[in-house]
Amino acid sequence: MSGFLERLAELCAIDSPTGDTAACDACALLLAGFARDAGIAVEVAPSPVGLHLVASARGRGEGRVLLIGHHDTVFPHGTAADRPVREQAGRARGPGVADMKGGLLVALEALARLAADPEGAHGLVELHSVPDEEGRNVAPYTLERMRGADASLCFECGRASGAIVTARKAGTWLTLTAHGRPAHAGTELHGFLAYLMKCTAAAMPYWMNGSTRRASFLSMYWVASKPFTDELNFTA
Repeated sequence: MSGFLERLAELCAIDSPTGDTAACDACALLLAGFARDAGIAVEVAPSPVGLHLVASARGRGEGRVLLIGHHDTVFPHGTAADRPVREQAGRARGPGVADMKGGLLVALEALARLAADPEGAHGLVELHSVPDEEGRNVAPYTLERMRGADASLCFECGRASGAIVTARKAGTWLTLTAHGRPAHAGTELHGFLAYLMKCTAAAMPYWMNGSTRRASFLSMYWVASKPFTDELNFTA
């Protein structure tokens, strides 16, 4: 895949702030076109927040590796026009170059080389790019498409110093079900215990007596030890 900087400039010329489905879809379709031109198998899967790009290459080996990323950015409309991509002292600069349209193109470059070698030792390698990473606080809508991989590599940027990021934090999404005795939370404190247990398990703060507190097993013990006659005010 030649013309990396040209493709980067074209991709970053599309302002794709999180929540602008049309703009993010335009990026996904452009990336899909780049992939097809390079001989990479590609599809775009619909989701409630926009198109999810899946590009892949398969060799004769075993295993499944994900290359993960996102094509939304934090920049408002007009940013790309104000400061388009430019090369300066051997570095490309512009909105989305580092976070993370440049990384997506690097991943496509890797996939193109793998796709050109179907007899290679690699197994299935997939690039997944979502349209809502920057502003999402729930599980990706297409999470099921990504489950079951043996390994994943994030193609977000490194550091300004040029250092490579060798590990990133992971996330998980759980459904917690709390069981407890029904009671009015403001008068019978033990009715609050199940809620507090849920906050503790989810590492969420809770509101009590006019202040925010961090749930912990110690606070659960404190609540369980209070007599029924105690009265406290708390809200979710």
